Amino acid sequence: MDLWLAVAKMETAGFTSELYRRAYNPWGMRQAKVRTHTQTWVISTANGIFAAYSTLDNAARDIIHYMDSVGFPESVDGLRTFIQILKAKGYFVEPADFYYDLVAKWRSR
Repeated sequence: MDLWLAVAKMETAGFTSELYRRAYNPWGMRQAKVRTHTQTWVISTANGIFAAYSTLDNAARDIIHYMDSVGFPESVDGLRTFIQILKAKGYFVEPADFYYDLVAKWRSR
């Protein structure tokens, strides 16, 4: 959970992003089209279509659905490995080292 929290801090700029405030989306989850999800509606932004949730609990449940759908391991040894797995699963498009650096900086805040 600590690692997902670090990703959420980075994705939301410290829980201040519009997507977080308007749509309770702390992980920048895109619209789920195939997998089981808990999104209530979607929100369009300049960066694409994102999932919107009625509560943060639903967002947390959705990240579990995401993990199940992509076969994400329940236990991961460290932030770097976590980021490498996220990259391999297609969670983000940036280079893994770049994303890792951003998450590591936000994690320490």
